[in-house]
Amino acid sequence: MKNFSDSGLSLIELMIVVAIIGILAAVALPRFQTFMGKARQAEAKVNLNAIYTLQESYFGDNDRYAELLMDNPKLPFSLGGGSNNPYAGDPVKACNFDSSVAGGALGFNITDCQKMRYAYNSSVSTGGVDFVATASTVNFFATFIQQIFDFINNFRSNFGLPEISFPPTSINQPNPECDTFDAWTIDKDKKLENISDGVVACQ
Repeated sequence: MKNFSDSGLSLIELMIVVAIIGILAAVALPRFQTFMGKARQAEAKVNLNAIYTLQESYFGDNDRYAELLMDNPKLPFSLGGGSNNPYAGDPVKACNFDSSVAGGALGFNITDCQKMRYAYNSSVSTGGVDFVATASTVNFFATFIQQIFDFINNFRSNFGLPEISFPPTSINQPNPECDTFDAWTIDKDKKLENISDGVVACQ
């Protein structure tokens, strides 16, 4: 008769394996979150450099820099998701709506609005001879919760029920466990600066 006592893992051995896996996951997760955060920062740097190029082109034609104010439309309290945006409800057009005085004259557009992680604006000095463009993070957690509320409200609308309002949440909070937002700036001298590092602070 075959002896089964010598095969498989004992309960203690299994608990040791689970403990080792837990330790490895605890060590690896923060590094993974940091890697993902730095990858998201690439969006801000690439888009701010694009804004710089567009600003220089605009200045060459108009002898002044242009204002820019774009919000992430996935947040209900941003310009992209509010009544101020004529394209509210359309995530593609709302994403690229410029609510500044220039009204989109700069020509800056987001290619993939669903992956937009930052809100962009460019403030111009008196006379338009100087500008500072800023990219600041939106609330990733609020975006996720908003998608849940959108799904529920779409279901309720099929039965003629009123919408459920989205609870207010801080716009600059990168995740629910850290209140430090990530922000970058670039100026007319092409000086790119990380004025608030939401990746390092949230490790």
